[in-house]
Amino acid sequence: MIKKSATHMVMGAMMLCMLLSACAPAMFGGVIGTAMVASDRRTSGAQVDDEAIEIRGASAMRENFGSNSRINITGYNRQVLLTGEVANDQQRLQAEQLVGKLPNVRSIVNELAVGPASSLSERSSDALITARVKAAMATAKMCLPMFTKW
Repeated sequence: MIKKSATHMVMGAMMLCMLLSACAPAMFGGVIGTAMVASDRRTSGAQVDDEAIEIRGASAMRENFGSNSRINITGYNRQVLLTGEVANDQQRLQAEQLVGKLPNVRSIVNELAVGPASSLSERSSDALITARVKAAMATAKMCLPMFTKW
């Protein structure tokens, strides 16, 4: 009798773990997201606006330029930084104009380079360098995460 109830308890615990495992990503995602919003110096409204600017801007770039160029959009306090490569100066100006039409954009810093799009190996090398710099900054405690946009 004891053996049977112990088996039932183990089975019940396993079922409970399986059912709750689907909630873990949502729970941890919510906790991490809340912590990131709370540690950022920007208001939550500015954070939402910046994210919307980045999403809408990336969509506009895909629609207008396709895979002919590599354009990265970074928003912070409703200011936009454009980086990457475009084929010619006309595309460089067009990208700035497209982003300027988005709602809530206060200013644009256009650092797009005119030239061929960077290769996968070049971007991978840049990502590795960026990761090393971030790790060095975090290890040396040179700047707090709340003061940078990673």
